Amino acid sequence: MSWHPHLWHPTTQVATSPVPLQVARARGCVLELQDGRQLIDAISSWWVTLHGHAEPSIAAAIGRQALQLEQVIFANFSHQPAEQLATRLAALTGLERLFFSDNGSTAVEVALKIAWQWWRNQGSDRRQLIAFEGAYHGDTFGAMAVGDRSIFTAPYEELLFDVARISWPHTPSSRRAHGGRDPGAPASGSSRHAHGAAQLSEGGAGAGADPWRLADRR
Repeated sequence: MSWHPHLWHPTTQVATSPVPLQVARARGCVLELQDGRQLIDAISSWWVTLHGHAEPSIAAAIGRQALQLEQVIFANFSHQPAEQLATRLAALTGLERLFFSDNGSTAVEVALKIAWQWWRNQGSDRRQLIAFEGAYHGDTFGAMAVGDRSIFTAPYEELLFDVARISWPHTPSSRRAHGGRDPGAPASGSSRHAHGAAQLSEGGAGAGADPWRLADRR
């Protein structure tokens, strides 16, 4: 096997990384490679297929919807599936309005822009954005700026805006991430930035986890 001449894989250094594994098919949490080996997709392919690959009811619903309306511009247009989903999510979360985005990084960008514009609409000049130390929010420029600096963000440092950092709240996972050291509770520094424009916080597993934890099922 060799690298495809017209593909560029994300977070992958072609000069040092092994050739990508060729996946032939998948079912549930299992990936089947072209050579017949099976792997457990323990990260749901970057948290996308949370209900499993080739889930019959989801595949059928996608097929039905694609035959009726696969996509339409959402500016000045709407459609029933989006409105149904918004109604259900609002009831579950308590949020009054929802803005749908197509991935996590751009969702963070949208959140930053909403917060920034809200203060401008109020006639306020609040500018301070606040994020947790060690955070990861994505790979677009705004998401990198509010995330922790790393080898992945270093080449773009001069393009990233400044963000105020506060320590993580005390949790078992934060203690492990800090080598057993208690990072402090509640999040220190939050009172110093009480008049910030926005504070970034994401729940869930987070995409900062090791993306290559796939268990071999030979």
